[in-house]
Amino acid sequence: MARVFISHSSRDGAAARWIADWLQQQGYEAPFLDFDKHVGLPPGDDWERTLYREIETSQALLIVQSAHWMASKWCFAEFIQARSLVKPIFQLLGADPDAGPASAEPLAPIAADLQQLDLGQDRQAGLAALARQLSELALDDQGGFPLDPKRPPYPGLLCFDQEDAALYFGRDEEIRELIARLQVLRIQGAQRLLVLLGASGAGKSSLLRAGLLPRLARSGRHWLPLAPFRPQSQPSQQLAHSLALALGGPADGRQLAQHLQQAHANCSLVATLTELAADLRSAHHSPEAQILISVDQGEELFTVSDPDEVRCCLAILSAALSCGAGFQVVMTLRSDFLGNLQAAADLSVPLQPMSLPPLPMERIPEIIKGPAKVAGLTVEESFVQAAMHDASSDDALPLLAFALRELFDRFGDDRVLSLADYQALGDDHLSLSPPGQCGAPCR
Repeated sequence: MARVFISHSSRDGAAARWIADWLQQQGYEAPFLDFDKHVGLPPGDDWERTLYREIETSQALLIVQSAHWMASKWCFAEFIQARSLVKPIFQLLGADPDAGPASAEPLAPIAADLQQLDLGQDRQAGLAALARQLSELALDDQGGFPLDPKRPPYPGLLCFDQEDAALYFGRDEEIRELIARLQVLRIQGAQRLLVLLGASGAGKSSLLRAGLLPRLARSGRHWLPLAPFRPQSQPSQQLAHSLALALGGPADGRQLAQHLQQAHANCSLVATLTELAADLRSAHHSPEAQILISVDQGEELFTVSDPDEVRCCLAILSAALSCGAGFQVVMTLRSDFLGNLQAAADLSVPLQPMSLPPLPMERIPEIIKGPAKVAGLTVEESFVQAAMHDASSDDALPLLAFALRELFDRFGDDRVLSLADYQALGDDHLSLSPPGQCGAPCR
């Protein structure tokens, strides 16, 4: 179940303790309370760093709202931290179980777009509403993302996509870092292209598509993430297609592509993109949303794309970042192509690189057990240990992803992933090149 951080003033300790006990009765993990002897702050710990770390690793922030909370700068700092990380936030009024309905304080909402739950007026109804919302958030232990039962739990050599958010495990730290970097750029108004760097097969595409974008999409009016696109042979047209989808226009975006190319030729991209940003926000009823353009597999700009198309695409991205209309751009890129991007003449904005390391070996159980749990599969621990042994090097992880998909396809009918089935794939399956594949997965 979801893990919850309870933000409260020390003067509201009884109410916070009551809420924590109620959450545990509902089956949630022990919520974080800074005075709790089991999960709270140990003596002498760096309390501020610990508080922020606990907020990062929680799926939601519950605010025990009171006059004491409103007066506390540290409570407000917790709220700002959760807000910057796009965490769902719930405001609770009248949480003190010993107080009557009349004592519920008429406090204004902390932010206009956040909902208050008044437990003082009708405690049972308020708790039922909170339980429903937390249950949606904790759906399949994956932050409320729905699962399409037709999708396999392991994509094999294909990258995880936005529809696979409920199945995407093992990169929580990197998701938080990527969101945090985008939030800093947004707050500072920095004109920088965020570049997610990594080796082939490190998982850049999956992190972008199944990790970052679904979480930003559920942030309400704060972000407007466009559909990610690959440059392929005509990157400016692929970019226009992504923009057109968000506008609800023609699916191929040809008219918009021509409009942007003409604006590039006439040196009027800034005005055109400023107008386009207003149209996008209006179409999504999000007047203050940050518009995120996502370029996946940016190395295609330097391998398969038409040079004229590349120049136009990079000019559009540069103008979008510099026009002051609230665009941000993130690009996944193989590390060995960073020099090409830095040397591109038509890219007139600075880069902010973020390196994605190989998946640590200790997270392998998570990428096996997590999707299995969501999909209702049983996993033998002996199989997990054998898989960890076989994938003891970074370059074996792509083949492990392939083996997991093969295992599910061939032996998944009984809903059990066993050591015997794993061994039946062949003792040397991790050293074999998957048939019909010439590259590593995007995982």
